[in-house]
Amino acid sequence: MLVSKAEITALKIIALYMDAPAKIPAGERGFALREILERGYLKYNCERTCLRLTEAGAEILRRADVHVKEYVPQSGRALERRIQGSQVALFLSSLGIDVFAAKKPTAVSEPVCSPKYLASAELRRQKSANVLGMSKFLGLLYTNGATYVVYNVSDTAEKLYPANDEDVFKRELISANAPAKILYVSERSLLEMAQTVVESAPAENGKQGCTFTQAIRRFNAPVSLLSLRESSDQLRIMLTDDYKEKLARFMLNVSYSAVTAAFIDAKFKAGYLLVAIDFDVKRLEQALAVIKNLHVLVLAEQVAALKLLLRDRQAQICTITAQEAFEVLGIPVLENANLEQFRTQEGVGIIARKCTNSKTQKHV
Repeated sequence: MLVSKAEITALKIIALYMDAPAKIPAGERGFALREILERGYLKYNCERTCLRLTEAGAEILRRADVHVKEYVPQSGRALERRIQGSQVALFLSSLGIDVFAAKKPTAVSEPVCSPKYLASAELRRQKSANVLGMSKFLGLLYTNGATYVVYNVSDTAEKLYPANDEDVFKRELISANAPAKILYVSERSLLEMAQTVVESAPAENGKQGCTFTQAIRRFNAPVSLLSLRESSDQLRIMLTDDYKEKLARFMLNVSYSAVTAAFIDAKFKAGYLLVAIDFDVKRLEQALAVIKNLHVLVLAEQVAALKLLLRDRQAQICTITAQEAFEVLGIPVLENANLEQFRTQEGVGIIARKCTNSKTQKHV
């Protein structure tokens, strides 16, 4: 059968990072990975902790005019970082985001027509590689509204160095089109992430390493939480221009009144509205500390996680379904890229056959 665009993209991501998570996502997002694994274009490592490209998979990419690097084994933290990087790239690509950006925007006036993801590994391969040093962020997600600095915080014990990292990504973002925001992503649920934030002990002052939850206060930029397992709707909303104002106007209707404070989105007769779908924990804390009669808008599935962050503090929780938010914001239904066949620049499709020969299963 002909190879689809989604399958080529998945193969390209795994070829780029060399290792991918062994656990395949449920539902539509895992379709391409399951298909190419069953055909023999991917295989598990001996410990079945990650997926890797086979020689047959590499050959498919070469026929698609994609350069495939020789596989270099890694272990320990280096292997974990590869897996985390590919996990984020696979998630973003499933939302139609270009995860193969080779450079950052070159001028402040350069528009970001659609979101683009620049992996930190790509930055390290360029001349500025030495600038990144030991920075822990995985990549930069460029949008019109913000440039998100992406961290995979699935490992709750990993140490971050916020002051050093912020200095680095600010230099990398100097030509970017929008301010920096931190995006914490994890394979855990949003509820589990919120629980970790609530239970975290405060960090001591200084430049020493701290947990990702302790780093929230040290970062000067906003920090949002996002679950790779369940938050694709959340991110699609976050990437929509002016979504907070549009949702606030929809919820309040004629009662809507604009505000100038950065930590709130609207005021109305009964109080103030904060649109917290992005789970910007610092902005939520600021609003709770300053505003009385606070109303917080989240997606229906985010309520339990929000209640944890509130910790019995007074706030009225308002909800909207993802489908309602999509209709208000004009977010289209994602096209099923799995059904669209990949074609080379010459317009030729690539036929994939199931591979069972041990030679074709060899790692590249």
